[in-house]
Amino acid sequence: MISKNISSDVIFDSLEKNGFFQFPEKIDLDLVEQIKEGIKECTFIKNPPTHQLYKINNVNDLKTIDSNTLWVYENQKVLEIPAVQKILLDFNILSAIEKYLGCQPIHVSCITWWSKFNKLDETSLNYGAQLYHQDKEFIKFVKIFVYLSDVDDTNGPHEYISGSHRDYEEHIPKNYKMSQRLSDEYLQKVYPKDRFKSFTGQAGTVIITDSNGFHKGKPLQNGYRQLLQFEFASSLYFNYLPSFNDSTLIQEYREFLQKNERFAQNYNSKKYHLDLQKNRKNRIKYFFEFSKREIKKVAKKVLFKS
Repeated sequence: MISKNISSDVIFDSLEKNGFFQFPEKIDLDLVEQIKEGIKECTFIKNPPTHQLYKINNVNDLKTIDSNTLWVYENQKVLEIPAVQKILLDFNILSAIEKYLGCQPIHVSCITWWSKFNKLDETSLNYGAQLYHQDKEFIKFVKIFVYLSDVDDTNGPHEYISGSHRDYEEHIPKNYKMSQRLSDEYLQKVYPKDRFKSFTGQAGTVIITDSNGFHKGKPLQNGYRQLLQFEFASSLYFNYLPSFNDSTLIQEYREFLQKNERFAQNYNSKKYHLDLQKNRKNRIKYFFEFSKREIKKVAKKVLFKS
């Protein structure tokens, strides 16, 4: 579907050398529209501190939300979109990922998010993953990004420093902490200009990356960006993450999961329901903690004025 006329070896070689591969073929727009329609059923969560939930049916719903990024609340709801499962069955891509990871990949996440022009302060850019950083969730892993909207240089292209998945240790500052945000200014001093890559493209554009390298979403200057992401890991060792429920998926994909037990390690219906309860409890906890902080702020202002 995505990898027509591209061999898994070409994808693998580009991942090894550069840390990324942008597919020349795009996903058909009718499939993109099916995904976008399915996402309308999803709930989105605002970044800390409020953890508010929102339904977003169109870009107009974004206008009143004070946040750079809105993340989907439940992976499962995205996975349940049939068109999403069809993309996951692109065996040529799975073959390339298997070769790159050195083992059959484990499917670990399936998320979507909206980015919009809002604020350019450091806190907002940090929460929106719009400052250069590394992801360090697993021992070895890759991510696939699918643009669900047209992306040009002004509305948030994915950006990556080519080859930084291999040599980042030679370029990090003293006392660097895992996944620490780094400024453009710092990285432009330690990496040559030609290694900074920006990925623009129409809806349906697909990019695969080793996000152990330095990357970010470029801060938006206007408009919005809608994006779908898949993540695959070599191991779940020492890593907690929400499970998937396989009982609500299309038959073809369920059969694939039954034949590929390693790929399906994170599919566990019982654990999915337990994870869901835990996440809801955590959100209620965050909400009450935020409310208490806000009440204290108001009380201080009233007392100070009086």
